[in-house]
Amino acid sequence: MPKSLTDQQREWLDAALRSKGRFTLAKSVRKSWDDYVRRRDKAALGSAGLLPDDPNKQLVDDGLKRADALAKDGKFAEAYKSLDTIKKIGGAASVERARAVSVGDLGVRLNVVRSVLGDCVSLCDFAVRHAEALFNRMADIEPASAKDTLSEAALRLKAFALEEPVWRAELMGCEEWATRASMAVIRGDVANVLAGIDRDIAVHQAAGHRDLVQAHADRAAEYRVTLMSDKFYNNFGQHLNMNNANRARYDTEIRRIRDISRFRDTTSRGAPDEKSTAAQKDLEGTSEFAWVEEDEKDRVTASRQVLAIAGYRDRALAVDTQNPAVRRSPALGRFDPDVVFDDLVADLFGPQGVPDDITVEQAEQLIGRARGKLHDVLVNIDPQSDEMFDLLLSSEKALARMCNRAMTGIDSDEGLSQSHKAMLPKMAAEMRKEILASSPNRMKDDASEITVNGQVFALVGVIGEGSNGAVRRYSDGTQTFVVKSLKSNSANSDDDERFDNMSGEMRTHRQLMTGADDGVSDATNIIAMTGAAVSNDGSLHMMMEEAEGGDMGTVGNNMVMLQTMGVIPEQARKVLALDMIAQTVKGMKAMQERGLVQNDLKPQNLMLNKDGTVKIIDFGESMFVDDTTGVIPGADEGGYNTSPGYYAPEHYEPGATVDSKADAFALGGIIKVMLNPSMSESATDTGPEPVTAMGRLTKALAEQDPAKRPSLDGVLMSSLLDQAATDNNPEDVKDLQKAAAGVNVALKGVKATISASDLTENCPTGKYVDPMWLPYLNKGLHEGADVPITAFNTMVVKLEDYIRDTEQKMRTGDPAHAMGARENIAKAKQQRAFWMAEVNRQMEEIRAEGRREIEAAVNDEWNEVEVPDPGGGYKQLSDAVKLRDRQIAAIPTLQQGFYDMALRDPVGAQGVMDATNRTLVAMDAQIKAINAEIERLVGPKGKYVLAEAKLTEVAVRFGPAVRRPTMPEEAPPEPLPPMPVEEGVIPVPPPLPEKKVAN
Repeated sequence: MPKSLTDQQREWLDAALRSKGRFTLAKSVRKSWDDYVRRRDKAALGSAGLLPDDPNKQLVDDGLKRADALAKDGKFAEAYKSLDTIKKIGGAASVERARAVSVGDLGVRLNVVRSVLGDCVSLCDFAVRHAEALFNRMADIEPASAKDTLSEAALRLKAFALEEPVWRAELMGCEEWATRASMAVIRGDVANVLAGIDRDIAVHQAAGHRDLVQAHADRAAEYRVTLMSDKFYNNFGQHLNMNNANRARYDTEIRRIRDISRFRDTTSRGAPDEKSTAAQKDLEGTSEFAWVEEDEKDRVTASRQVLAIAGYRDRALAVDTQNPAVRRSPALGRFDPDVVFDDLVADLFGPQGVPDDITVEQAEQLIGRARGKLHDVLVNIDPQSDEMFDLLLSSEKALARMCNRAMTGIDSDEGLSQSHKAMLPKMAAEMRKEILASSPNRMKDDASEITVNGQVFALVGVIGEGSNGAVRRYSDGTQTFVVKSLKSNSANSDDDERFDNMSGEMRTHRQLMTGADDGVSDATNIIAMTGAAVSNDGSLHMMMEEAEGGDMGTVGNNMVMLQTMGVIPEQARKVLALDMIAQTVKGMKAMQERGLVQNDLKPQNLMLNKDGTVKIIDFGESMFVDDTTGVIPGADEGGYNTSPGYYAPEHYEPGATVDSKADAFALGGIIKVMLNPSMSESATDTGPEPVTAMGRLTKALAEQDPAKRPSLDGVLMSSLLDQAATDNNPEDVKDLQKAAAGVNVALKGVKATISASDLTENCPTGKYVDPMWLPYLNKGLHEGADVPITAFNTMVVKLEDYIRDTEQKMRTGDPAHAMGARENIAKAKQQRAFWMAEVNRQMEEIRAEGRREIEAAVNDEWNEVEVPDPGGGYKQLSDAVKLRDRQIAAIPTLQQGFYDMALRDPVGAQGVMDATNRTLVAMDAQIKAINAEIERLVGPKGKYVLAEAKLTEVAVRFGPAVRRPTMPEEAPPEPLPPMPVEEGVIPVPPPLPEKKVAN
């Protein structure tokens, strides 16, 4: 019998053998049984993806039971018919379900699993690494027994009584991180998520999509092995064993350090000195040692409290400075020109190759044949392959070099004959035409639409446009992406540098995304590049996923504005900022582990998508580290094009090398800006750091020596970010992300009007003008302008920067200029007050108009909405809104009723819990459908009012909002008294006024 049979299956087989005749037909029955087991497993696998509540699931289960009963009686033919019926039911259901479960969705869910497991890896490694570092440091501590006298040993124990709580707190921290690793897996429900993925993979396999999902099946199997590996403390028994082992090791080290047993036996040491004898007698009393023992518990408790306030986790920053191992993203495949020229050259010119001098006729023949051969190659090439990508990003000069290298083996045109030099540009131009004609992605010359693999996407809006190019949004109604284009960036234009810069950025970006292998952090927080497109003139266009929530700087400004207005509490703004910072660090980890240095990290290069996920963008300055040295060259001249406040010292230090620690330096500036109450860029200026969790972290990141800056794992474990993660409900933070992103998307569509006179009178000058205003200034200074409301708040921030900078110059500059500086500061404060009042006034008008838009849409009798079941169907929008309001009011009552029942009758409550949850899900679906229809019908201001209401609803979970009063205009201060200045004498500033001391 097959070894895999269960006891029950063996009983069935024995029954079948008895019914057929044990000796005469035993061999035949065993063969029939083996066939049945194989067919049954196949039928069951085909139905494995059916959901428990699927009616077909019950049919399949009943059919399997019938087939088993028939097989038990030896009626295999009838059992096979039952299995065939099951296969048909399961197969049809699997095909239907496969339509609802996209293969792409499987990849997204697997990425979530990988992200959770990646967090678990970081936490576990951090805990193990720092526990080992703790024990190594303890091993170096001199024990009390090493002292010459008992008195010295007693003093050593006293000193250690003060040190020991610090070591104990670090051990507690390691235990906490290990526990967090376990909770990351448990809260992420990884095991159940993987089970659901396995079920959906089985659905696609049963539907005949085995090849499509095989890679996902392999990943799921690997993650399952990883989940059950010994490295992870998701098993609490194993977790406790590790903690117990660490505590035992710790106690052993403590006993070693405290050991004074050698002083208890003095017979082998000769005559002890007087001090030692006295100390020996005191040992039996309540002297110094008694104080150590009695006071130790109190000191441990007090030290824990102090360490909790100070953030003992930050002690690890000084230790955890090592970058992780780099698994550099593999280089992109390049097009091999030999497939075009090898046989072609031999065909035309024989084994001697292309002659030094070539006639016009020979050149034309070679050019024509080369284009034809390239056409044949491109017909059979994968349009999404690296090779096609390489060709699309090759300028005509690059193609000429490629052709020259393939025909002559030389990479430059030095030494070529004039006939060769005349032929190569013509050949490159013809090849470029063939490449353009074969491109899978094409942009219309007027940029009105783009075709991607045969699918047409229409232009739906211009995100930004300037003298150098534009960023546009395209959609086919279901999918949307963004296209970045440069003006006059054609591959055959004279401006090769701009084309090369853009193609270089695209190559770097694509290589970065190809490094998304298992074993490195996932690329969730890196903007995805979906491909390259070209126009008829050869212009190059970069296609990327959409991040419609705006850049982090704009988001931060908007949240400061809403906090000032009392829409959200300060704590909600800080939680959102810390979450965005933590996401940024995770994106930095993904780049670091792939070997990329971004070199231009700043809030403007960090975007948010509509669900609040941070995306790192702009890889124009990025470089991959060298495989052997792990660094990239520094810049001897000019440095990198990195913004002030975010560039590391090594960026501009001659002879220095650069690695991902340069990005870590920029992270310090980002943290300062995002947590600054006014989002001021001047927060990145060097200066004394505050003695806070933020101060400790930014001080560590600002180390001049890159080797001393903390690792990114250390940053995530710092008290600033780690405490933020533990103090807030993850679901609340996720809701806050989405609501904030929704507000930022809505604000981008809202315009406010400013008159030319107000703009002229209150606009700062020079570097204090935010780039957001530049497109509007020329027009606005003459006739006024309609400007996104988000730009108004930047005026407040820039004027605050100006005031702060000018005050600093007053303190350190020539007092003779103090009068003019004070007048400028007074004017800037009046301008700031104007913009703050203007923001409040314009926002109130926007809200009022938005509410009118919503009211008009709801009361329009022609507006209807399809409400999901139960009790749904098409309803007039006004009636649907009344239904929505009743549902919203009923939800708390429904929830409270269940909680009350759970207290009275816990067993009975379990029976109604599923029904209650189904009701809540149905009510939520109806509410969302009605809100979505209202949002569709209203204009930009109505959309903003809806988004703000959602943000307010979520933000209240983090505390009450407080409205700040509009800043009044400030009168200019009294002028400084005149100071006599003698020639050649540096004037001394007047003394500061004495501080008043309270009685």
